[in-house]
Formats: sequence, C-alpha cells, structure tokens
Amino acid sequence: KLSKKSVSIVELSSFQLQDLKKSPNLAIILDIYEEHLDKHKSFEEYLSAKSNIVRFQKKSDAVIYAGENKFSKKLGAFSKGEKMPFTLNKAKALGYRLKLSGEHNYKNVMAARLAAKLFGVSEKVIKDVSESFRGIAHRLEFTRELKGVRFYNDSKATNVGSALAGINAFKENKVVIVGGLNKNLNLKPLARRLRKPDISFVVLFGKARDEISKELRGFSRFERVRNLRGALALAN
Repeated sequence: KLSKKSVSIVELSSFQLQDLKKSPNLAIILDIYEEHLDKHKSFEEYLSAKSNIVRFQKKSDAVIYAGENKFSKKLGAFSKGEKMPFTLNKAKALGYRLKLSGEHNYKNVMAARLAAKLFGVSEKVIKDVSESFRGIAHRLEFTRELKGVRFYNDSKATNVGSALAGINAFKENKVVIVGGLNKNLNLKPLARRLRKPDISFVVLFGKARDEISKELRGFSRFERVRNLRGALALAN
C-alpha cells in the first residue's frame, strides 16, 4: 500500500545492512558499542556492515549521528549528504521533561527530533510527543512497585553499552539481575560497573553467569542462580 508519498521508518540490523547496496535518504546512527561478535568475525566487520546505512548516500541525503560516540562519528563521515550530529548537552538544553529514565534517552529524543524537523514536523508536536512517550516493552520498562521497590525490565539491553546505560539511568541503590548469553563481547566494563557502591547486590543467571562471576572475583555482593525465576526470588 506504499505510494511515492509514503515515508517508511525501518530499523536495520548489521545483518540486514551487510550486503546492502543502497542507503536510505535519511540515516540515523545512535551510539555504537560492540555487538553480535558471535556472528561477525570482528568488531571491524560489524562496523563495516553498519557503514552501509550511509555509504551509498547522495549529496541530497542526510545522516543524523551521535557526535560523542567515536564509532558513530566514523560512520557518519562516510556519508556524502548533510551531516547532523547530536550531543547530550544539546539534547538536555531543549528542556524537554521526558517520562523516560536515563540520559541516553535525551539523545534518542534529540535524534528523533532532528529527523522530524527534516520532514516539517513542528516543534510543538515534537515536544508534546516526546514528553508523553512512555517507552516500549523490555527497554527500561517499569513493571510494578512492591513494598517500596520499583522493578524495571531492561531485557532488551543485549550488549554491554546498553546494559551500562540502563544501570546508569538510576541514582538510587540497585539490585541488578544480569546474565543471558554473551555474544563474544568484553564484559570487563560491565563487571567494573557492577562493583560500584550504588549496586547493593548482583544476581547472575543464564549462560554468561560463570563468565561474569569470574570478572567479579573478590567481590562479595553477588550470587549465581539457575534461571530467571530464581533470580527474581533472590532479588526480592
């Protein structure tokens, strides 16, 4: 049902981009971290696949990218079109009152705002939508409050960078449930963050639990469990 006047918004993974020979008129590149290294032979190959989102752009096209992330900047430079970087300070300077937790979401909103502006959307509409948006399932999704404890589901945080962003979204003391499957990523930055004093306890489950526990050697505030049910029971 698409016509020439239709606008399609498409999220493309590195696997979908890898053999692409045409780039979109408008590309958005958010913060980039190590990901999918169980499928890509190296981080360089992963970045090369990602670069196809801008590699074939024309001068009449545009790219919006994270100006403070060196990998996003590197990919943005491949574009022949207009380059539109965004930063956290500029995003926060907008003064939007977001319902979303975490400073990274200010950058996400800024990227969306720049894109909407290119399509002629008014500042009022952008602000109203940004301030009313409550996020999507599994991305720092507030699930419930029980006995003064607020529970958040961040199970879409499938790499170290996104996991760190989720943890850093809250200044309060935290119990962190972490684990799952490691896709050949470097877990040391995550382990260093889990040792910080604002994290009162860490519950490890999934295939990566043993690998993370090795990185937490000498740290006493964690325990391994067999499954998510056990993790939730222990976290309570």
